[in-house]
Formats: sequence, structure tokens, C-alpha cells
Amino acid sequence: MISIVVPAYNAAGVIGKCIDSVLLQTYSDFELLIIDDGSRDETAEIVAAKAAQDARIHLIRQENAGVSSARNTGIAAASGELLCFIDSDEILKNKQHIFADRQLRQEHDMLSAKRL
Repeated sequence: MISIVVPAYNAAGVIGKCIDSVLLQTYSDFELLIIDDGSRDETAEIVAAKAAQDARIHLIRQENAGVSSARNTGIAAASGELLCFIDSDEILKNKQHIFADRQLRQEHDMLSAKRL
């Protein structure tokens, strides 16, 4: 399983599209950890609504401490064998699932990809 960690701060305008792009990938063995870093907008409510529809989505809230702290919170909560980090304003393209599917069949310590 892959743990996908997404730090989010005042991301109400983009977080829904980010989540949807992850859910559209063909690789489905993942948990999606959205770390709400003290947002003052509707980020948490949007994520909570998505989480109610898909058990792979988890909302974790913390006081605002910055993106590095949010990523560390996600790492601590992760239960997957692999970690993936994406930003709340990123939209995964359909081609990215091909990269992941092929790479996950092999053993690697780290994978990196630029935006496609």
C-alpha cells in the first residue's frame, strides 16, 4: 500500500480537484492522508465530505505549523509501505498512474517524478 500525504493550508479552492485526481488513478491500493495545517477556510469540510464517500481518505487536523510539520504529521500517521507526497494544488495526470504501476512492481528505495 502507498500512503499519499497531502499538506493543505487554506486550500478550499483546489483540494477537491486534487483528491479527485488521486481517486481517478488506476492504482487503488493507497490511503490518502490530507493534513489540514490550521486552515481558516472550508478545506477541512471539503475533505471530510470526500472522506465520508471513500474510506481511503483521512483528514488529520493540526494547528498551523507549516508544510514541513504537516508532512511529518502525515509520515507519523502513514501505514503504507511506501510514501508519496503531493501538494494540495496538484492535479495528477492520467499518465502518472502508468509510472507508478510499473515502478511499484520492482523494488525501489525511492521514486521521483516531474510533473507530466
